[in-house]
Amino acid sequence: MSHVALRRVAIRLLYDPDLVDRLYADPAGALVGVELSPDELTWLTAVPRPAWRTDPDRSRRLMAALHDEFPATLQLAPARATHFFGSPQFHGAIQDRGSVAAAFGSYMAQDSDPRVGALATLEAATAAVRRAPAAVAPSPQGHRRLAAYARVVRVPQGSATLLAAMRSGQGAPELDIELEDLLVLRVRPSTEVTIESLSPELATVLRRAEAGASVEELVRVACALGAEDDEATGLIAQLDDDAVLV
Repeated sequence: MSHVALRRVAIRLLYDPDLVDRLYADPAGALVGVELSPDELTWLTAVPRPAWRTDPDRSRRLMAALHDEFPATLQLAPARATHFFGSPQFHGAIQDRGSVAAAFGSYMAQDSDPRVGALATLEAATAAVRRAPAAVAPSPQGHRRLAAYARVVRVPQGSATLLAAMRSGQGAPELDIELEDLLVLRVRPSTEVTIESLSPELATVLRRAEAGASVEELVRVACALGAEDDEATGLIAQLDDDAVLV
C-alpha cells in the first residue's frame, strides 16, 4: 500500500541527506520504483528540508548498534561504513522491510579488501543465526532442511582465524587466496555461536538442504560425492541428532 511505502521513504530520508537533496531537486526521479501518489510526493517535499536533520545523532545510534554485531568489520574498514546510509543495500532494506544487519553485511562485504569481505560475511552470518527463532518447526516427514540457526558460508582460508585475531586485538593477518566452507552455528539454547570448518562434501550436502530436501535425496548427494550408502545414511542421521538439520 502507498502509505506504507511513504512511511518507509520517510525513514530513508531521516538517514540519508543525499536522498533529501535529490528529493527536493527531482521528487519522482529520486524515488524511482517506489509506488507513491503525486499527493504523497508533494507531502514529502512540503516538509521543510532542515526537518529531516533535526536529530543528527540518529545515524550514529544505528551505527553503534551495528558495531555490536560487526566489531571486527568496523575496526578494519571504518571509512567504508560511513557511506552505508547512502547505499542501495540500506535503502533496499528499509523500503522492503528487510534486515538492516544483513544489508550492512552485504554492503561491507563488497569492500576491495578481501579481509573486510570475509569479516563482514562471518559477522553477518553470526548476526543471522543469533536472531533465528528459538522455536523450530519440523520439516515434513521424510524431509530435512538446514536449521535457521545455521549458515554455510564460503570465505578465503584463514577467515575464522582473522575474525578471532581482530576480536582479541591481535591485528589483521592476510588471507589465503583459496576458499573454504565454514559452518556458523548457534549453540542452543544460548546465544553462543561457533564457527567450524567443513569439508567440501559436507558443505555441498548442507547447501542442498538449505531449501529443504528429502532424506533420500540428501543421501544420494552424499553418495555421489564418494560416501558409501551406510556412511551417507549415518551422516544425515548425525546431522539430525546434532540439530544442524531439522
